[in-house]
Amino acid sequence: MAKQKTQKLSADEKTKLIEAKYNIENKKSVDIEELGYTHKLYLLAICRVLTDESFDSILPLTEIPSDKFLSPSRYMDRNIMDCLNSKNIILVDPNSNTDAFEFEDNKCVGFDIAAVNWFVNISEKDEERLSVASCYTLIFKDLINYFPTSSEERRKVISFTMNLAFNEALSYLIHKCSKLNYEFKFGKKTHLFLSQLIASLAVSDICSIIDRAVDEDYLFITRSNSGNNYGSTVSDRLLNLGELAIRDNSQIRHSKRNECLPRSELSKIFYELIHDGNDEGFTECPAEFWKNKLSSCYSAEQ
Repeated sequence: MAKQKTQKLSADEKTKLIEAKYNIENKKSVDIEELGYTHKLYLLAICRVLTDESFDSILPLTEIPSDKFLSPSRYMDRNIMDCLNSKNIILVDPNSNTDAFEFEDNKCVGFDIAAVNWFVNISEKDEERLSVASCYTLIFKDLINYFPTSSEERRKVISFTMNLAFNEALSYLIHKCSKLNYEFKFGKKTHLFLSQLIASLAVSDICSIIDRAVDEDYLFITRSNSGNNYGSTVSDRLLNLGELAIRDNSQIRHSKRNECLPRSELSKIFYELIHDGNDEGFTECPAEFWKNKLSSCYSAEQ
């Protein structure tokens, strides 16, 4: 019955329900000084890839240009938007396409996080809500001139670099499996093994290991006539090959960036813009790069 009632809602009725639930006037803006370092990284990247020439609102994730990438994976993209929305740093634009919203029992009950437009809900010194352009300018200046040194922010930066690397590796693993036309069921085991390898290897190294692990799994399953049980040994092969590579670096064939390994805007901002580097998030082990290069930037003793 609920579905039948929902289907009878007119376009105007849906619009009114959306406007009532997501009225931005009911939301207090967040002072820019309260933003965490990673929140600023997310916002700067969003402003670069999810805006048009008007630069007055944030476009839906579904409208990212095909040649641009907010983060290494669509999964991480959604988590970024969810993170900022949960902190009221960005707010759902009630003027988004009504198809992006969910209705039940004649009520608006939710939305597709990838399909709605957004407002930036940032203010400065308790004044009016900043425009996207003003927010972008202030965050840009802050990121290139200031490195947080508190223990909490340092931990968040370390976590950010590791998460970026993890999602690059995972995104390539999913791509490699889909290229061979079988579905790999990613779970806790693969998450744990990939995280272990990222602590000792660069993403470029792990991608070459992924190539070999998936190819070996594909050949094993094909030759053993095990049906469509593809991916069943991928995580074990990843770990075995990865640990072998850690013990003997000569076993590694370093992968290079290509159309299968695109660079995300977050990677460009963090490694190139902020740290005057290149693609160290891909070519260097993130844990080692943090220890040898980045750690001193986020130290109170610098």
